Amino acid sequence: MDRSDASATARSYARIGHCWDSTLDENTMTGVLRARDLMSVSWYDEQKKGSSARNTLQAQFGKAAKHEGYSVPDAAPTGGDVDRNVAADKAVRGITTSWHWKTRDGSADIAGGRDQQIIYLEKHGGQWIVVGAQTTMTEELDKA
Repeated sequence: MDRSDASATARSYARIGHCWDSTLDENTMTGVLRARDLMSVSWYDEQKKGSSARNTLQAQFGKAAKHEGYSVPDAAPTGGDVDRNVAADKAVRGITTSWHWKTRDGSADIAGGRDQQIIYLEKHGGQWIVVGAQTTMTEELDKA
């Protein structure tokens, strides 16, 4: 991925953060922690503190686990005026991520959802890193 591009870094962070495997992961934070290489040390440490938090998508993980499912995310810019370059080394990006669950046992895919995040980035040594993120909306879907 192109870490010299703030938008590409934000989309990659969101995609990785929404990659879950019901056979391995206890909660949604596991995906976020996988994006470690895209985060500042302090943001990663803050996320790690919350890694044992309650799973906000427990029902989806439960359904997916019955079929050994894994999430398939897609991240795109959020419409509107969220994106801004605050300074030459600071940026804000709005990302909408949607996902559904693929199953390993051949059953039908399982519905997922979508959420919107505001992602805060800083540039260090020509590379953008995520220094913060805020989820502003989460919606679970009824059907795949």
